[in-house]
Order: sequence, then C-alpha cells, then structure tokens
Amino acid sequence: MNLKFSFVFIFASLFLLNICSGQNPGNNEPDPKKYISDEIIVKFSGSTAAKAIELTCNELGATDIRSGYGGHYHVLKIKDGTVEETLKRCKKNKEIEYAEPNHIYYINMVPNDEFYAFQWHLHMVNLEEAWEESTGDGITIALIDTGVDPDGIDGFGSRLIRGMDFINRINHSRDDNGHGTHLAGTLAQETNNGTGVSGVAPDATILAIKAFDKNGSSRTDNVVDSVRWAVENGARVINLSFGGAPFNETFETAINEGIEQGVVFVAAAGNGSQPQITFPAAYEGVISVGAVQQDKKLAPYSNHGPDLDVVAPGGNVFKDQNNDNNADGILQETLFTDILKSTNPIRNYYFLDGTSMAAPHVSGVIALLMSKYPRLGPSIIRRIIRSSADDLGEPGRDDTFGWGLVNASNALRFLENR
Repeated sequence: MNLKFSFVFIFASLFLLNICSGQNPGNNEPDPKKYISDEIIVKFSGSTAAKAIELTCNELGATDIRSGYGGHYHVLKIKDGTVEETLKRCKKNKEIEYAEPNHIYYINMVPNDEFYAFQWHLHMVNLEEAWEESTGDGITIALIDTGVDPDGIDGFGSRLIRGMDFINRINHSRDDNGHGTHLAGTLAQETNNGTGVSGVAPDATILAIKAFDKNGSSRTDNVVDSVRWAVENGARVINLSFGGAPFNETFETAINEGIEQGVVFVAAAGNGSQPQITFPAAYEGVISVGAVQQDKKLAPYSNHGPDLDVVAPGGNVFKDQNNDNNADGILQETLFTDILKSTNPIRNYYFLDGTSMAAPHVSGVIALLMSKYPRLGPSIIRRIIRSSADDLGEPGRDDTFGWGLVNASNALRFLENR
C-alpha cells in the first residue's frame, strides 16, 4: 500500500511496508591494507645484538621505538620512505627473520538487529568503522518535532528523555503523528539488541520535544521556545527536520544564541525540489542537509542551492534500486494513529523518505564526533562535516550536493590526519 502524505511544515513522505524477515548483513573483516602508516614490526634473528639492531635500523631509515612483550619483536618507526619500501629492504637484510606492517584491528561491531541489512542508508554513511571509535555516549541530541513514542517495539532504552510539549504546554512529549519517532530511530534507536533496526548514534541520549501537533504543523513561538528550552536543558545537538516559513528574526536569534553556547544545529533543506534551501536550514551557522537516494543521486524532492552544506540518505520510496524487493526509503520504527483511522497506535517498521530523514543522519554523526572530541565547537564541527564528506557531482563544492555525502568514519578520523 502506497501512502503519500504532505505536511505543512514537516518534510516527509512514506511508504508503508512491514518487514517480515532479515538477512545476514555480512562480516566485518579488517582490511589487510589498513596499518600504521609509519611503523613496521620486525623479528630479528636470535643472535642479533643490540648494536647490530641499531645499525640495521640506520640502514632501513628507521628507529627502534619499542620491543614487544618478552622481546619477541621490535616496532620500528620509519623516518625515510613508505612501509612498502621499507619492507622490501627488510627482505634483503640477513639480520631480519621477518618484517610486516603494524596492522590495525577492529572489534566486530556489526549490529545484530534483525532488519539492519535493509538499512542501506546506515551503510552508505560508513557507520561500521565509525562505531569502533564512538557510539555517541554522553551526548544529548534534542529532537524538536512531533514527539517520540516511548512504548515502541524496539525503543530507546533509558536514553530517551521525555521533554516538554510546547503544543499543549505540558511536561510531556508523546508522539501523536509518527514523524518524530521515525527520526528518533535514525538518531539513536536501540542498537545491537537483536530486535528491529539500528540508529546512527546508539549510545546518545534523545531529548524529545514536541513542537508540532498531530497534523505536523506548528508556530514560531512553539519552535523558538523549544530551541531555548533544549539549550537550557543540556542539548549538544539540535535536529530541526521542518521548515516552510520565511526568515524570522526571533527564530534566528534563538539559534544564534544557542550556537554561542556551543550547540550545533542541523536542519533539513526542504522537499520542494527547489534550487534554494528553506529556513531554518538557511540560517547562518546551521548545518543544512539535502537528500540523496540509494544510488547517491540527489533525491527528486530535495531542495539544493548555494547555502547547502552536505547531503545524507533521504531515500526514495518509489524506487528499489538495490533490488531487495523493498522501497528505497529510510527504515525505522514508527507509529500511526489518526492517519489510519485507528483508535490505538499502530507500531511497526516503515520506509519513509524526505530531507527530514536525511538530517538526523548528520545529527547522529555529529554526536559520534562530539563524544570522541567533547571540546569541539559548532564552527569546527561544521568544517569537519563539510571537509570529511565524500565529494559527489562536480569536483569540490557544488550547489547540488554541497560539500558532498556525509561520511561518519571520515569525520571521526579527520583530526587524526591533520
């Protein structure tokens, strides 16, 4: 059954499809080409004396920096040449029994969630490598949306903070639309629990704020109050997957003051297929996110233009480009109530598409980055997200893809390469 819904402010469309079976997502074998770029491990022959080792290192253009436990091997730091060149020289040296790269190993972080194999969008942003370094622990992401369902099949564990409802002005944030719950899943769904699906930053905390009613609409005062409350209550990242209103100084002021306090704002570029992004994505200092489909082409609905920062998976529910017999949407758990004329919420896993779905991929990656480097400020984080993205389209920045497709692993290792 195909259902397409238009939201006044919320950018999303959906394809209802129940997933019935999972499949093996594959293994995570380490790449044999990944090793420390200026080190090798050497096993000297048993009779080699310390002086001979020193002379051998000089011949290789290397320094003996440490011996292994029990003295069984030595780690040499290369001063001249590459690992490959040095290993070739080692083969010609009679004092060396063998030499090899100092390889990098990874724990096998491939989630065991039953439908992870269908989440092509998480694979696209290179999360498995990123998860070896960070899972977002200690970072609070505020989701200003329709609220989040606390009673889902998969859920968020104790990491869901049920914040304020600025529609009804109560201390509650239950979702009565479904949009917010789906986005929360992309941000930080309970992961590696053998159930359902995975999220980008599985150990991050979700601060759920309801600023949109059951029809997906809101007002300036609701969203501005939500932003200010989120900043005051510990949000490090704020996801804004909505738009539709023009420039608003009250909203801009709230965002600017949040940025000054170290909060990073991420917003959806909009679903109008227009060569300009909408507000709040267009506010200065906000990281604006367009959407690509499964083939990494710009999704037909996605806005773009000179103010676009990056793109992320947004999907296209009318295509099946990877031939898995499912719509190429973003798969997460959510719920529907009035839309299906049901008295009780219907909770299941659904493919949705839109720039709304693209933005939380970036917010989640930022949570991973901030967890690894807690002192990074908004301007540096924005630069890292741009600079570490995979270039698409025209070389360098362009108005279709901005700086490119967000890459979680590249972002987390960006500072190590500087």
